[in-house]
This record gives sequence, structure tokens and C-alpha cells, in this order.
Amino acid sequence: SLGFQDINFFYFPFPNLSIFVIPFQLLSMISFLPSYWIWTIINWIFLIGYFFYFIRQITPKSRKQKFSSSILFALLFSFPTFNNYSCGQIDALLFICAGEIIRNSIQRKQFTTGIWIGLLVLKPQLIVLIIPSLLIQRSFPILKGAIVSGSLLTLSSLFISGTKGFMGMIKLWLGFLPGMASNFPEGMM
Repeated sequence: SLGFQDINFFYFPFPNLSIFVIPFQLLSMISFLPSYWIWTIINWIFLIGYFFYFIRQITPKSRKQKFSSSILFALLFSFPTFNNYSCGQIDALLFICAGEIIRNSIQRKQFTTGIWIGLLVLKPQLIVLIIPSLLIQRSFPILKGAIVSGSLLTLSSLFISGTKGFMGMIKLWLGFLPGMASNFPEGMM
């Protein structure tokens, strides 16, 4: 114990596919405060580690050091990053997905780009605009990759939660459509 006898906190329902609940089930085996810090530290490690990997992959060697230091500072100390980690969010995975979408697009690996886009079912609101734009652009190899990975994650989640749990999640998503108190566009700027 770190001296906290009673921790008051609020929570929102987990509006993600069941496959993404697995790490949280493992962390729920320990008390709240240590599990929060473990999750936060793991996410910081992935965020920083992937950041350096991404910069090495896309930046010319002559600009790497200065460019990466200033961008990393802005990334780590921005309000959205701080807010996401203080709330225990899952944005390191989204950051990796976005980076891999960019990296594979630069390398013209369309199907692989689509695989990474499909992983954005982690936050379905992100792909609501991406999939129609892929259809309009006739980017069918990217769309195929997105359908493959998105379908695998969705079917895995259906298997994990069953029909009733899966339908409950869809109902939860539909409940978010009009907006809610956790929508915070000011914090995203």
C-alpha cells in the first residue's frame, strides 16, 4: 500500500472491442494504484520506443537528432498526451497504428497499410471516415487489408464476449453518438 486507504475515482464504460480488454483483465488481478502505474509506464515505454523507431524509419539521417528531440518534447509534454495518460487511456497503440499507417503508405505497402487501418477498430470512430474515403479513392488493396484485420479483431471479440456482450457493446457505441461528458475536443488541440 502506498498510504491510500480509499481512492475515489470515476469511470466510463469501456467502449472497445472485447479483445482489447485482455490487458485490463490481467491488470485487474492487482490493486488499482499499482495496476494504473504499471499500465501507464508500459504505455510510456511503447510511446517513446515506437517514436524513436518511427523517426529512424522516416527521417533523413542529417536531421534525425534535432528533429526527434524537439518532436519528442512536444509529444510528451502536450496536454492531450498528459491527459490521456492521467486517465489511463490506450493511445500508445493508436499512436503505433497511425505511425505504421504512415510508414507503410510511404513505402507503398498498400495491403499492410490496410492491416494497420483495420486495427483502428480499437477506436471505431476513427475508421468511420477512413473506410468511406478509401472507397471513394478506390484504394481496394488498402481496404482489403483493413477488412481482414478489422474482421479478425471483431470476430475475436464476438467469440470472447458472446452475442449478448457484443450486442451490449454496440448499444453502448450507439449511446455515445449524441455526445457525452467525456467528449473533450478542447483537450485534443
